[in-house]
Amino acid sequence: MAAPLALLTGAGAVSRAHASSPAREVKHDSGLPLLTSKWGINSKNNKKTNAKNLNKLINHALDTGRLWIDVDEDAEIDDESILVRKKTEVFFRSVGGKLTGLYRRATILAGAPSNVRITNGLRSNGMTQFYLAEKPKVVILGDSISIDGPNALSLSDSMFSIITGEICKQNPGIEIEFLNRAIGGQTWMYANSKPTAFPDWYYDREKDWLEIVENDSPDLIILAFGMNDANGFNPGALHSVVKKINAWSKKPSIIFVTNPIPAISTTLNDNYYKYLSQEGRDWVAGYVRSYANFHGYSLLDINRQFCLIRDGRDYTSAPLERVGVFQLSDLNSKKILARDFNISGDINSWPEGKTFAIKVGVNEFDVVHITNDKGKFKISAYSEGDHLLPYMDISTLESIESNVPVTISVQNNNFIMFCNGKRIAFFNMIRTGGEFSLAASWTDSADSGPLSSATVNVGQWLQCQYTARDSDIWGHDNGTADTKYPEGGNGINHFSSNGLSLIVSPVVEAFDFSRKSVEISSPIESTNSGVLLKSFTVAKRSGRTVLLSGRLNCKNKPPYRLFTLPEPFRPKISKVIPTVAIGSVGDWKQCILSIEPDGGVFLAKGSATSLLSLDGIFFDI
Repeated sequence: MAAPLALLTGAGAVSRAHASSPAREVKHDSGLPLLTSKWGINSKNNKKTNAKNLNKLINHALDTGRLWIDVDEDAEIDDESILVRKKTEVFFRSVGGKLTGLYRRATILAGAPSNVRITNGLRSNGMTQFYLAEKPKVVILGDSISIDGPNALSLSDSMFSIITGEICKQNPGIEIEFLNRAIGGQTWMYANSKPTAFPDWYYDREKDWLEIVENDSPDLIILAFGMNDANGFNPGALHSVVKKINAWSKKPSIIFVTNPIPAISTTLNDNYYKYLSQEGRDWVAGYVRSYANFHGYSLLDINRQFCLIRDGRDYTSAPLERVGVFQLSDLNSKKILARDFNISGDINSWPEGKTFAIKVGVNEFDVVHITNDKGKFKISAYSEGDHLLPYMDISTLESIESNVPVTISVQNNNFIMFCNGKRIAFFNMIRTGGEFSLAASWTDSADSGPLSSATVNVGQWLQCQYTARDSDIWGHDNGTADTKYPEGGNGINHFSSNGLSLIVSPVVEAFDFSRKSVEISSPIESTNSGVLLKSFTVAKRSGRTVLLSGRLNCKNKPPYRLFTLPEPFRPKISKVIPTVAIGSVGDWKQCILSIEPDGGVFLAKGSATSLLSLDGIFFDI
């Protein structure tokens, strides 16, 4: 757990856990607090001067092995034209002042909440195939962060090794096979087709990547992309990947993994420092987070943990603040930035057939349409991944009337609408992460809408303590992307050994991988010719036991296939089971069923021309 600020007031040298980078020579220092005011960082200077002076102070802190910089006066920093590159190598805490304008490096205020906030990302309903498999096979599909030991001290020092180790730890005695099908430098778009590189295990370059993985017949597939998707993320490719996986003959369970953010402090080049390079990764992670939540898939939220530990930002708990009351004509021109928000106001006029469009995410098609449909509210939500069809379509019974207050809220990927104090809609959204400019208007008339005015509240993130530097996570910077010694990592976007412990391990250890006893059922609706269902017939499975129920007749003589069980209900070896049937004579007599590994249920002996009972038949698979 992060130490309280009261315990972090000492101005001495950095602890061993935050030891100075091996690339810097640490000089002797007096140990006195490093106050920003003493380095010409204040409200009287312009923000460019403050940025230059801050760079000098940070360099001094690093040269003398210092971690904490005390902010004793308010000051604005120009973090765009003057690169404050090493800001993520020190911690700023308030001792009466606050720095503004310093991107992704806030001044930690007294009483800031802890950044230990990660939770179990399990959605057990989406883990059925992993729970059912006798000897589960787990496959990871991702980019270089998922391969074995990228720029690591050993091949086993990797995210996938941490995941596999935790799965085995939580399932003792279970034989589990693991396959790594990750390839460095790839994106969601390449996952949906062919990669740009072909490791030795990629046995046929004519096949798409997913075809190769389908042949592995996984029971659990882990999808971990995003680090390379910052500029050009294709949500439609993500949708397509999942659709293809769900069309396999054996549909595996799916766990999504969100991506971390590369180092700001690297001197390799300026690309990683840029807004798009940092924020773009949050766009991808936000979309994956909301998509998994909407569809009920499990999630290892590496992005949330990274942003908490390095930046002290929790995007899933953004408090709101009032920004003002606006005419809709003004709202769209104010460039009000938000991640979460709500707007409220009284209905002025809402003609039938008119649609009010509200932007809810970064991309163009992250939008919710609210339509007057024959005097009632109709709400349709669209995403960038499939902007032609709404993923949510709600027709309400609530009448639209003038002078009635409405509130539209978008918080933590939930959409909520109130009319006259009554909640009329609630659903999980799919949307791109990151900040965007608020926009709300008629679809056919920009800068106008149904509200007489709009009261606007916005939220960005909950600012928590931060407890790690770029070098703690990725390894020290030396202007290259080479492996860093002694800690591992490449200083940019491949974890050091310490980074794996800080970012990956807490998320994986919080996840419940233990296999559960699940109950599934499948109605039997298709039979062989000459077989007629006489009642509702169903196969149910609880754990390793299958139970059949229902009645049918068969005009054919044994041996004869009655129907075929779906794959999860099939035994590993043939089962011979007695039951009762009525033949042409009209009396109940014993007959024999044979249930085969291919799912075939056969009448093996006896006559069932009138009726055969499946009630009470059970077997272990």
